[in-house]
Amino acid sequence: MSFFLRVLLLLFVCCGVAFSAESFVVQRIDVAGRKYTKAWVIERELQFAVGDTVDDKVLEAARKRLLSLGVFNDVTISDDSTGTVALTISEPWPILPLLGVELAEGQFSELFTDPREFYKKVVIHAGISDYNFRGNGGSLYGIAQLGAAQGFAVSYQTRWFSPRFPYAVRYGYRNLRIGDRHASVLDSSRHLRDIRAYFQVATRVGAPSRIGLELRHEEVSPEEVYANEAKKVWRSFWFTPFVVLDRRDLEWYPSRGARAEVRTDLAFGTEDFVRSFADLRGYFPLSDATRPSVLALRLQGATSTSSTPVWAHFYHGFDEGFRGYRADKTESSGFLVGDAALRVPLTRESFYDVPLLGKYGRHWPFGIFSEWFMQGGELQIDKSRTPMFAGGTGLLFRFPYVQFVEFAYTVNRDGQTSLDLSLGIPF
Repeated sequence: MSFFLRVLLLLFVCCGVAFSAESFVVQRIDVAGRKYTKAWVIERELQFAVGDTVDDKVLEAARKRLLSLGVFNDVTISDDSTGTVALTISEPWPILPLLGVELAEGQFSELFTDPREFYKKVVIHAGISDYNFRGNGGSLYGIAQLGAAQGFAVSYQTRWFSPRFPYAVRYGYRNLRIGDRHASVLDSSRHLRDIRAYFQVATRVGAPSRIGLELRHEEVSPEEVYANEAKKVWRSFWFTPFVVLDRRDLEWYPSRGARAEVRTDLAFGTEDFVRSFADLRGYFPLSDATRPSVLALRLQGATSTSSTPVWAHFYHGFDEGFRGYRADKTESSGFLVGDAALRVPLTRESFYDVPLLGKYGRHWPFGIFSEWFMQGGELQIDKSRTPMFAGGTGLLFRFPYVQFVEFAYTVNRDGQTSLDLSLGIPF
């Protein structure tokens, strides 16, 4: 048995321990607070009906599946001696304006030392999103981008297409003028035009463990041509099968369970190439609390064939990167990276009402969590290998709509420090 399979088996065994609980037969299901979400979306996530035998563990799993949809501020489930299950949901306003600033490369601190670089390094997003589109738990958004990446993108995705078609679908289109990352790594500068359209379909039965396929057409061309260089346009059709095994209790802040993902990109066109990626995660609660302290572990690896064009390599230190190295622009044909994080609640997660917003201001969540983390690994391109290691600490703030905001301080193996702001937790 391979090392990967052994680790995967160990994680799922450790996270699959069950505790006995008193069960009862469901006689009735009452739902309160539903104004926008369609009834079948809620019924789908409950995974039980009148006449089924359930216990507290089943009810808690259903509550977290509903929270994982990302369309509710809060969900409560209770039962009584008559077999009635009472479900109360808090729906936020589903239409959300999108206005944000994202760093395309480097650190935010660099923008203060050299403000002239602001427009070259920052991407400004402006658009609108409906993250509970037509009440079916799917999301639809359109966005325009200015600054380091200029253009527009539209996308739609849902976990379950309809009550009759239990398939997750995702499709979208984008047309962007972006920086050439390969040139940037070589301390040069030019821009690429990246046009892509994609469609993804996957199974979605029960927990989000699925097998799927993504089809993508992409056209990449340089907008500036160097001396003695002929302009080249890369056109490629991507065929990407993937498998996801997900046994986390909550997607946006898991406290127990495991997740594994493997995908392979088969690209055909101007240049044929293959890329592969694997991601393995495990979450271990240190208590039985609703929001316990959690030890989170992750192992990621990627590789690509020698025929892979430079624009399809893996890049770090741009819009995403490794902790402690987000200011270092690097390129790799493959990498292997491990993470460990300890997350500890500093306050109780509390819920508040905002009367001015009516039913959309009910049960807004707030809380503060601390995080200690470290990350290590190795990047590879051609025959060169680059080791990396970093550690640090941070604060996680629980907010409605965005779920979490993270402030993190990191120091890497070379003594370089960084202060980062991001939405959500890293994994």
